[in-house]
Amino acid sequence: MNQIFNEIDDDLKQDRFLNFIKKYKFVFIIIFSIFFFIIIFTVVKNIIYENRAKKYTQEYVIILSLINDKKITEAKEKLEILKEAKISSIEIPFCLILQAAKYSINDL
Repeated sequence: MNQIFNEIDDDLKQDRFLNFIKKYKFVFIIIFSIFFFIIIFTVVKNIIYENRAKKYTQEYVIILSLINDKKITEAKEKLEILKEAKISSIEIPFCLILQAAKYSINDL
């Protein structure tokens, strides 16, 4: 007798679960879609930022080589181009370039 009640209870739980899924399936789909697009947006943004950072790092190496070769005017021009690019991490490499070249901000 107890087994029959357990089976009925299990069937009721299964029916409630299926009704819950049917009732809220669009909400689940929307939440999953938003989550999926947030992940894709974040990954694409990081890839773009890494590519820009790699490009600007190469530019900093070129500027350092110009400073070491005593081509200060060319280095100034390239630094101005990088300043106009408005990358958020430009201040730190700019200071590193000045320290490596042993010039002050006024000289460059």
